[in-house]
Amino acid sequence: MLQNNNQKAGQVFRRLRKDHGYSAKTVTANIMSVSLLRKFEEGSCDIVSTKLLALLRRLHISYNEFAFLLQGQQEDEYTAFLTELSDHYYKNDFKKLETMYHCQAQNYQLTQDPFYLVTQATAAVLIQDLEPSFVIDHALADHLNNYLLATNDWDSFQIATLGNCLPIINSKMIMLILRELDEKVHTFEKVADNYERYLSLLANTIETLMNRRLIDQAKSVLHHMQQLAIPETMSQARIKTTFLANLLENNRQQGIDKNQHLLELLRLSGPTLAQSYEDYMTSFLQQSS
Repeated sequence: MLQNNNQKAGQVFRRLRKDHGYSAKTVTANIMSVSLLRKFEEGSCDIVSTKLLALLRRLHISYNEFAFLLQGQQEDEYTAFLTELSDHYYKNDFKKLETMYHCQAQNYQLTQDPFYLVTQATAAVLIQDLEPSFVIDHALADHLNNYLLATNDWDSFQIATLGNCLPIINSKMIMLILRELDEKVHTFEKVADNYERYLSLLANTIETLMNRRLIDQAKSVLHHMQQLAIPETMSQARIKTTFLANLLENNRQQGIDKNQHLLELLRLSGPTLAQSYEDYMTSFLQQSS
């Protein structure tokens, strides 16, 4: 993590050092040079783990605390990026989306920071959704696959990454990663945000697999999701899961009838959401016939 996120690690460490009232000279005494610390805090170089651990001990901060803060900063930056990206997407502003995409690609090329790999991939997905002729480099998908496979400590950022980038990840890879995540469900349940994102990921995965006409795999993920407790607060996830489950029923007409009833209820709360579900059902049934 440190090697690939040295810029963010340096920024977080600098903030902690200042918050604890340590000068650069004091915190580095008998550990490393002040000039090296400056470069680390500026994000222009990395430092070995042993030196970082020594610096953290001097601040009386555990590595786990530091990693948690680093993860939090990453999530905040990704959320801000998604907000800006979504704004351009809903305005159908292809040029601004493309500009953001190329900016993230350049950042990744310069730093090899996986954060920019994720933001580049996220932008690519939305651009292709607006403009299907947009070609996503196979190398981008490969790098993203490698990053996700190498991830051991899955948190909300990684879960969101997988969920947002499903369209460019091949189905075998998706199923492989989901099997790994199945073993972490109890860990996710301890943090509400992680668990909710995981459930949303499962719902989106079912839809992705259905779009690819991989019905058996979609049913497998659906079955797993139905064994989990979906919080009352996640009404959208409940609706989407029920809707997709109805479409996957062996008795197609029975499933359609159930969804028609569901659509009637949705129209009472808002026609836009109901229409989007109805359009999806129509498209799915047409392509399945």
